[in-house]
Amino acid sequence: MTPVYLHLGGDRVVRLREIVAILSAEGSAARAYAAQAEAQGRLVPSPEEPVHAYVVTRDRVYASPISTTTLARRAEQGAGGRRER
Repeated sequence: MTPVYLHLGGDRVVRLREIVAILSAEGSAARAYAAQAEAQGRLVPSPEEPVHAYVVTRDRVYASPISTTTLARRAEQGAGGRRER
């Protein structure tokens, strides 16, 4: 199976199968999680502002200028309407 990637904005992409969660940057819990990831050196900042979402993988947290709705739609389309196994 060919790997499927999700475009996060700018020149950033991640493999769909590596994504654990997509969090809205508006939530206080998501902001706290991102701050903790930054303190641990795991946050990959967005090259564009403002940040609308955080894409969580096992190793990193990516800040994205793209909304959670758009990221989720792209993920579904990229996986052919089904989740990658």
